[in-house]
Amino acid sequence: MTPPEYELPRPVARSGRGSFSLVGALLLTCILGVADLAHAHGRPPSLQRIVRDPTDAAHVVAQATWGLASTVDGGASWQWSCAAAYDVDPRMEDPRIGFLPTGALYLTTFGGLYTTGDHCGFASDGDPSFGGYPIDLASDASGGLFVAINVAFETDELWYRDPSGAWALQGPVGTVEDLVDTLVGSPSDPTRLYTGGGSIRQPDLSRRIFIQRSSDAGRTFETTYFEPRGEEYAIHVLQVDPANPDVLWAVTRTFDGEAAQERLLRSVDGGATLTVQHELPQLLGFAIGTDGHVWAGSALGGLFRSSDGGETFERISETHVRCLHEHDGAMWICGDPGLDGHAIAVWNETLGAAEPLLELSEILQQRDCPTCTDVGVECPSWLPDIVLDLGLDPEEAGLMGPLPDPDAGSTGAPRDAGLPFECGGPPPPDTGCGCRIAPNEKSPTTWAGLILTAGALVQRRRRRRSTRPSRPSKP
Repeated sequence: MTPPEYELPRPVARSGRGSFSLVGALLLTCILGVADLAHAHGRPPSLQRIVRDPTDAAHVVAQATWGLASTVDGGASWQWSCAAAYDVDPRMEDPRIGFLPTGALYLTTFGGLYTTGDHCGFASDGDPSFGGYPIDLASDASGGLFVAINVAFETDELWYRDPSGAWALQGPVGTVEDLVDTLVGSPSDPTRLYTGGGSIRQPDLSRRIFIQRSSDAGRTFETTYFEPRGEEYAIHVLQVDPANPDVLWAVTRTFDGEAAQERLLRSVDGGATLTVQHELPQLLGFAIGTDGHVWAGSALGGLFRSSDGGETFERISETHVRCLHEHDGAMWICGDPGLDGHAIAVWNETLGAAEPLLELSEILQQRDCPTCTDVGVECPSWLPDIVLDLGLDPEEAGLMGPLPDPDAGSTGAPRDAGLPFECGGPPPPDTGCGCRIAPNEKSPTTWAGLILTAGALVQRRRRRRSTRPSRPSKP
């Protein structure tokens, strides 16, 4: 039987790279069909990527299906921020996140590139000349930031933000048929960059998967195409060896089903050739440890480790792996809360087991932010969704009303939280007693400042919504 023909779309959202792709949507459809739990956003809650603040080792941020989870004490306690704070629809979009050496956090979204320094207010960044939306990012040691831009019906672009904040177009990436999915830099060579992705299938062009290499900081790229196996649609570059810019690891992504094997690939010649080192279904976790061990894990279950540079892999745990991150010499494992009972575990070499570090029910508190910030304004209205998603105790989480009904179709949907009265929003409704004044109403002497704050928030939210491109449809 001839397999069905697919045209590779512009990514609907990003998976593996921190993204919720078409394949991820198909897999989750299958998973949700047998799930017992209700989820506000239509998919099981989980952490998908972990990054550490280079200026503060105790500050760790995880990209999650509902927004961000963060800790400022090395994992002892965690807080949440909702995706709406940076204008993301959590039902279908998972941003790629990354820190600059300065400690600024950047996020790629369909609405553009956003950044935060205090994790309470999120500001748009990027150049007005961006021809599309940011798909991935990579920082360099100098404090600069590379951003890959997907441009509909045109060649994708690479932009660079220098440490002063000035943006410049480095150049095109590949051809108009090449769809970039991932961007990874080399820790040992700031001029070396790699992208991975796949090409659109056309009547006169078979689908191709590729790796692109730049040796001049993204001004030019050399593309090496590879023949896909079955319905493989892209190569995602995972990591460049910390000591050797010519050694990189990548994985194939496929349309062949949730149990299809994805090939773990290694190149020792800068992407010119690839060898298959291992195969796993839904290979979402990968890391090169500081001790030289190579780690890989499957979301369907299985943590593997290689002590010989990736020549052979040993299965060391049955835990379900959604991401891997080395923190202070310990390997953190994003698990499947529904199957493993934890959101993050830490590998304990002495016990030879993954020890739970974080359960979703422990993320009780919203990130501690002033009321009149993006998190302070947007996130309180998402509390019922977060409580439902994370399985929190409603009373302990501060929820006074009932939980939303996931079958009603409204949970997890984008909404306008509206400005609170204390931030310059409309006064509370008249209850009939003439009492419109809220208990925490500010005195007239502070209204000028409140009006300015409210105006800035309204304008920012209007700007974000008016410039958001229409989302590509799934095939």
